[in-house]
Amino acid sequence: YCSITKYFTILIFYYFKIMALRTRLGEILRPLNAEYGKVAPGWGTTPVMGVFMGLFLVFLVIILQIYNSSIILENVDVDWVTVN
Repeated sequence: YCSITKYFTILIFYYFKIMALRTRLGEILRPLNAEYGKVAPGWGTTPVMGVFMGLFLVFLVIILQIYNSSIILENVDVDWVTVN
């Protein structure tokens, strides 16, 4: 049991050693990860996210209404025959 644990420990160590290569892209992206775990005080960007979620909901409702022919647009057919 001990030798198996030792073997896997060495294997994992070398695996992460290989995976931790320094690249130019990694150096460019490093500042984006510098504040990991920090939370902005207050609501932060939650209202902005809420606005975009609302706009996405409106978009989905419009697409659904077009598909159900609740909104009829000229020259827009919503049957599968016109796809081919």
